[in-house]
Amino acid sequence: MQRLKAILSHSFFSQVKSSFIYQALGAVVAFGSQILIARMVGVELFGLYTLGISWLTMSGIFSKLGLDAGVVRFMPKFLVDKNYQALISYYKKSYKIIIGSSLLIAIILISVVQLNILSLNPAKTLIITLMLLALPFRSLLDLNNSYFQVNKKFGWAITPRSVFLPLLFIVVIAIFYSLKYEINPHVIAYAYIAISAMVFIVSALKLRQETRQLPKEGENINFKSIFKVCVVLSLVNGVSFFYKEMDVLMLGFLSTEESLGWYGAMIKITLLLNIVLNAVNLVVAPDIAKHYKAQNRKALQTLLSRTSKLLLAVSVVIAIVIVALGKWVLGLFGPSYVAMYIPLLILSGGQLFNTITGPVGFLLSMTNYERELFIITVISLMINFGLNLYLIPLYDVMGAAIATAISIVLRNLIVTIYARVKLKIKPTIFF
Repeated sequence: MQRLKAILSHSFFSQVKSSFIYQALGAVVAFGSQILIARMVGVELFGLYTLGISWLTMSGIFSKLGLDAGVVRFMPKFLVDKNYQALISYYKKSYKIIIGSSLLIAIILISVVQLNILSLNPAKTLIITLMLLALPFRSLLDLNNSYFQVNKKFGWAITPRSVFLPLLFIVVIAIFYSLKYEINPHVIAYAYIAISAMVFIVSALKLRQETRQLPKEGENINFKSIFKVCVVLSLVNGVSFFYKEMDVLMLGFLSTEESLGWYGAMIKITLLLNIVLNAVNLVVAPDIAKHYKAQNRKALQTLLSRTSKLLLAVSVVIAIVIVALGKWVLGLFGPSYVAMYIPLLILSGGQLFNTITGPVGFLLSMTNYERELFIITVISLMINFGLNLYLIPLYDVMGAAIATAISIVLRNLIVTIYARVKLKIKPTIFF
């Protein structure tokens, strides 16, 4: 018992506990809001909402140009060197770049869907067009969150996007619903845009307050060289997004709004397996970069070992809960969702493997192996695309779940083995 208390009192577990609390709060709010939205708007409109969020998230990966990942990669070094001027300079330049790039990408993608180049139906075209208007706010919010993540201020790193945004969104939709106002794609999108702007402003004000308190020390940085690394990280994140969201995007092209709605509910449930992984990643990503820069291999191995054991213990428990209560949870979205129980189990199996292999992606991207990670992810993306293209027309939602689960296992297995060989570190408790 004393040993257990000593382990749990370690700073690593204390930080993970803090991060997990906020992640769990965000998951509860997000999951609850998705159930309510699905109930209020119906399966087809819920499917359109899921598609719109996927396109918005995809666009954000490229509009940020890896600058949010660059914060996690380089900011620990700025803080250790007490080079606060470099930190402030980085943020000022990043803000200008992201505003310009997000507006440009939004205009390009809106033009593409409006010209019907992708042959989407009018409902899908409308929701994608409207949701893209929130792109600048979402992108800048993610940049702000990265600053709070590195400074271990997990409340501000997590709650603006994971708690405040979905909570306020469901309140607005609930108000329209209670007033018997027709809820259509316009209402969904405009509510999301307005709330995204509000949440970003609050986050930006907090960030401004934080940076004003920093000493006027340090020197300017070679932003060009840092930006080159950020662009590579952006490519990795972009390919990773397509790899993760390929199922939703392919269902959007090859299936119906109803199937998208069913699959969207499944995704929300399986993401419960990622709560602990996301909480751990927020803690360990900056520490991986710090230990690698200091060439402290022993500290890095200790960090990964603790992480792997924690993820295995918690993720297995969550997986058992999904197996036991999966049908009941699906039923919360609506009676028609219960038929998705078997695809839910298949998708959960893939997510379980993703969780127990831990932060292997961050391990490569934070240790100068971002190009190798990019190549592995591109190969995984091609496999994922091929499997979805073949299986969705045959088995619809079941096909998407099978394709995604196989792709997740293959990608994480390759990344884990590569990290073990190149870094001479055991990233998981298995290998």
